[in-house]
Amino acid sequence: TVKASEDVGSIAVPENHELVVEGQAKMIYPKIKNTVFYNPVQVQNRDLSVLMIALYAERRAKRMGIKSKKKEIRRLEKQDKSLEEQLDEFVKSTDWSSVVKRDAKTSGLNVLDALAASGLRSIRYWKEIPGVRQVIINDMEEVAVEQARKNIDFNELSAILIKDESCDSNSETSYGIRLSCGDATHLMYMSRRPPNLFQHSITQKAQHDQFDVIDL
Repeated sequence: TVKASEDVGSIAVPENHELVVEGQAKMIYPKIKNTVFYNPVQVQNRDLSVLMIALYAERRAKRMGIKSKKKEIRRLEKQDKSLEEQLDEFVKSTDWSSVVKRDAKTSGLNVLDALAASGLRSIRYWKEIPGVRQVIINDMEEVAVEQARKNIDFNELSAILIKDESCDSNSETSYGIRLSCGDATHLMYMSRRPPNLFQHSITQKAQHDQFDVIDL
């Protein structure tokens, strides 16, 4: 953190505020009691979350790639090598970290930060984890959501802020960060529809797609 009234590069920190820099994210945080919650003790927890979700994204991409490749092999009916041999060659010859980055907009992770407060964790997820398609910043308090909006602007991410209210990960406007002000339990309950369905039942039409990652 940086003391108030100091300039950090081109960043002017106002009085009664401090600059919080964590990972690749930063925010101007007010030094006022009962303000939006930020816990500096949990920095290592957030570091670990970034690492684990990034690892999950790569393993998920690998699992999806193997499933798709298996269908392709069976469709082509190649007989020179067994299915297992062909899959093994495919796995070893593929750079999965590159696949994660390449497919972020089409099949990347749909992440919910259910109790987001300032939104700093969400911003770190977006900036530091390859393969994220959408991050939903949710909090029940309007002041917290507004603080998250300011932090999005402060991190120069306004261009990817999703304007519509849908939480569907397969909508045309699903790539980016979405703000949500509401009850986390209700949001999770209404987001239980399996993704990538060709048809939706009457009940499913009222639901949103499931999240790949939920941070509580």
